[in-house]
Amino acid sequence: MKLYGSLTSFYIGNTIFCMAYIFIKLFTPFCRVALKSEDGPIGTPKSPGPLDDVCGALSMQEYQIFMFLGIVICVKTRKVGSWQDFASTCFLFTKVANAGLFYFQNGVACCVYMIATVLVFFVFPEPVYKGPENITYFTAQTFDEALKLAKSKKISWLIEFYSNSSQPCLKMSPYFSEVSNSYSLKNLKFGKIDVYRFPQIAERFQIHNGLLRNDLPTMIFFENGEPITRRPAKTLKGTALIVLPSTKSIVTNFDLNNVYQNCKKSQ
Repeated sequence: MKLYGSLTSFYIGNTIFCMAYIFIKLFTPFCRVALKSEDGPIGTPKSPGPLDDVCGALSMQEYQIFMFLGIVICVKTRKVGSWQDFASTCFLFTKVANAGLFYFQNGVACCVYMIATVLVFFVFPEPVYKGPENITYFTAQTFDEALKLAKSKKISWLIEFYSNSSQPCLKMSPYFSEVSNSYSLKNLKFGKIDVYRFPQIAERFQIHNGLLRNDLPTMIFFENGEPITRRPAKTLKGTALIVLPSTKSIVTNFDLNNVYQNCKKSQ
């Protein structure tokens, strides 16, 4: 129930905030205060900004900007794994568009909106999954120990290399937890290791996180301590193989249904 309440406040709060520009522009009293610049002493008429004709209606330029925003969102969300990811992307790009619209109308209004954006981020944070899971969290030492033990005990591991500061990792978290809870066996286990806390592990497995290349989250399936399947990866033809943030994507990429049946037989 607590998570449901957090989800509700996150989506409702951000939706209202993303509608801020349209609401202010269409509501004449607010528009006259927030979006018009003073031409002279207080009480003199205010001239329209470069994007609006009159308060109470959207201009053609504003309609065009919102149409372009819709196209950008469609392109960016064409491969998302869930409606939650779609909503988060909409919120991000709509806030950017709103900030730009406020900037062209009134610099002060833009600054206020950007400050409010930061406050909304803390007041309505995206909820973090805290449901059931069967995951071992490794340090650099326990990671090596687990792989050594896997060789002698014939244990298979699916390990996620992640960072708490990575948004893609946060989106992947509930799905990896769900898979771990559904597919764990004595000889099929799931683990995670924070590569920011243990950068030597990231270097060892050539996992990069930067402006030019971001490999997080990286998942590697180990069989008897040896890496077998890795995502993201590239085929010989150069096609990128990635895991979308969804349960189905994780199961499909690592063929977990067959792996689970084989491990269950060999217990």
